[in-house]
Amino acid sequence: MFLETKYKNVLNGFGKYIIIFTIALLSSYLAYGQSNDPQSNRPPSSSHFVEKDDWKALNPEPFDGCDIIINHNASTDKLTIEVVLHNLGYYSQIMVVDSAVYVNINCIAKSVAARSAANTLIPHVFDLYVKIDDCDTAQFKVKYSEDSLQVVAKSHSKHVRIMPIKKIPVPLCWMQFTGNQHSLIGDIENEISGRSSIMILEKGYYLDFPLEVKEEQYRKHFYNTTEIGTVIYLQSDSVSFPAFFDKLVSKYISRGLAGYGCLQDIKKE
Repeated sequence: MFLETKYKNVLNGFGKYIIIFTIALLSSYLAYGQSNDPQSNRPPSSSHFVEKDDWKALNPEPFDGCDIIINHNASTDKLTIEVVLHNLGYYSQIMVVDSAVYVNINCIAKSVAARSAANTLIPHVFDLYVKIDDCDTAQFKVKYSEDSLQVVAKSHSKHVRIMPIKKIPVPLCWMQFTGNQHSLIGDIENEISGRSSIMILEKGYYLDFPLEVKEEQYRKHFYNTTEIGTVIYLQSDSVSFPAFFDKLVSKYISRGLAGYGCLQDIKKE
């Protein structure tokens, strides 16, 4: 089931709209059929039954590395951190202690997939420590200020990659749909004619947007998707656009709309 998030009103006139993708919505799509609570000491549980002999304790494949995604959650004004492991046999735990965040990655069992899908809320400035099997360590200084996210490496590891977070180039509103619905793009283009235009973002992670944006092609046209489905970004640099966007959301909410919101301040005339 998909949660339909509520679009917040503009703060201070036509100020910043807030993203309202809920943790529950993210967890339902990112869990991949297994549980892995970063705050729990228990290993992730598989979504299927396995025979006893399938479990090879502490005998995984060599560690292929991990991606760490640090982003800003506009609805809470906190930073989030997520760890994506590249191969099976390992799990991660995230611990927050005051202004320090610890990511501990350890081998567990062969053929067990793990990903810390829950977004842990953390302060704007913190030291990040990543430890792999209690020995291979990387350290970073993270700082968020005035819509800018900075990550400075203090010590490196070939197994740890901090994913770059891009900034939305212009003020945008977005509509996240479930499944691949590229046919909606033509319908929405007709709706917004003369008021806005659809913008296609490059692949990557974007500040204040909680999912990786991908770029796909249908016939001669490109469009954006996430793990949930088609996502449409609309330019919103006019003070008259927010009211129109509300109507657009109401019209398309029955067509698999899973979430919506706006990024960056809307320019005043």
